[in-house]
Amino acid sequence: MKKYDWYVLFNAFTAVLIGVTALLVILGWIFHRSALVQILPWFSLTVLAVLFIFFELRWRNNVIRLSESEQLNSGEYFRRILEAAPDAMAMIDKTSKIIFTNTQTEKLFGYTQQELLGKFLAELIPDRSTKTHEHAVNLSDTPSNKKRKTLFGLRRDGGQFPVEMSMRSLQTSTGLAAVVAIRDITKRKEIEQKLAEYTINLERSNRELEEFAYIASHDLKAPLRVIDNVSKWLEEDLQKYLTDETRENMNLLRGRVKRMEKLLDDLLQYSRAGHVMDERYNTIIPGNILMDDIVTLLALPEGMSLKMSPAFSSVYVNRMPLQQIFLNLISNAIKHHDTKKGIIEVTVKENKNDYVFSVKDDGPGIPAKFHEQIFKMFQTLKPKDEVEGSGMGLALVKKYIDIFGGTIHIADNPPKGSIFYFTWPKKQNLQEKLL
Repeated sequence: MKKYDWYVLFNAFTAVLIGVTALLVILGWIFHRSALVQILPWFSLTVLAVLFIFFELRWRNNVIRLSESEQLNSGEYFRRILEAAPDAMAMIDKTSKIIFTNTQTEKLFGYTQQELLGKFLAELIPDRSTKTHEHAVNLSDTPSNKKRKTLFGLRRDGGQFPVEMSMRSLQTSTGLAAVVAIRDITKRKEIEQKLAEYTINLERSNRELEEFAYIASHDLKAPLRVIDNVSKWLEEDLQKYLTDETRENMNLLRGRVKRMEKLLDDLLQYSRAGHVMDERYNTIIPGNILMDDIVTLLALPEGMSLKMSPAFSSVYVNRMPLQQIFLNLISNAIKHHDTKKGIIEVTVKENKNDYVFSVKDDGPGIPAKFHEQIFKMFQTLKPKDEVEGSGMGLALVKKYIDIFGGTIHIADNPPKGSIFYFTWPKKQNLQEKLL
C-alpha cells in the first residue's frame, strides 16, 4: 500500500475518533442526572479540543512530508529525462549559472559534471557570440520558449564549433530557471556548405548551357545557311555545265545541311528542356483539347490513322511539355512504320497521384536489346540515310519525363509493334517544381 493511502486511512481514523468524542459530549448533556455524567460533557469537550489540535498538527506534518517526497521524486524523474536526452541538456538559474547537466553536455564540451556546475552558460560561448548569447539566456522576462539560435560553442580545449540552442524557462520552488538544449550542428553546416557550392556550380553550368544554346542557334547555324545558299547559286550559275551526278551531289550537300540544322535545333531544344519555360508549362487544359492540338500539328500521312481514348475528355493536364512528348512519340511511330498504312492508339489511365499514358503502334517493333538504347542521344535503329531525323526525339521525351517526376518504358505489342508507357504527375506548377 502506498504512503498516500496510509495518510488517507489515518485521517479517516481521526475523523471517527472525533465523531465518537462528539457523541459522548451529546450524551453528557442529555443524561445530566448523574453527577458522573454531569462532569462528562466538560471532560469530553476538553478531550475533543486536545485531540483536534493533536491530530491537526499530525495531519499538517504528514502533508508537508508528502509534499517533500513528491518534490524529491519529481526532481529525480526530471533529471532522468534530461539524462536520457540525445542532446546536451543543462538547467540554469536566473543568473544563467549551471545547476544541472547531463552526460551529453560533458561529452560535447569536454568538462566533467562537477566542473560544469556553477559555471555561467556564457563561459561555454566564444566572445564573438557573447551578445547574441546574453540575449538568448535573458530570463528576466515571463517564462517562455526561446527561439532556436545558431551560436558557437567553446570546448575545454579551446576548439569552437557551431551549435543550435533552444531554451524553455520554468518556475521552480527556488525561483525562475530554464532548461537549455544544445545541439552540435557541425555536420549540418558542412552539408549546407556543400549544397551552397553545388548550387553555385549548377548556376554556372546553367549559364554556360544558355551560352551554348545561343551559339548553337546563331553562330553555328549561320555557316550552314551560307553553304546552302552558295550551293544554290553555284547550281544556278553552272546550270549548263552540271551533269546529273553533279546535281545529285548538290542535292545531297543541301540535304546534309538541313540535317545539320535539324540536329542543332534538337540539341538546342534538349539543352533547354526543363530550364526555359513559358506560360504554356503551367497552362492546364482538358486532355481531349491537347489531343486535338496534336492532330492539327501532326498532319497525318494518308493511310495512317490516330485513335484516342475517350478518357482524355475527363483528365486535365499541362499543355507543355506533354504536347511535345506526344508529338515526338507519335511522329516516331509514323516515321519508323514499315508500311504506308497503320494505326496508332493513344490511351490514358487515371491513378490517385498520376496518369499513365500509352502510345501504341502496329509497326515493325523494337527488339528488346534496344529498349534502353533508344532513349539515348543520337540513337537510331536505321541508318540516317534511310530515315529522316537526328536521333534526339526519344532522348528529349525521356529528359522531360525524368525532370518532371515521371517514368517511361517500352513493351512489345503482339503480334507486331511497340507500346510506349509513361507516367505523369497530376496537376502541378512545373516552374515551382524546378526551384
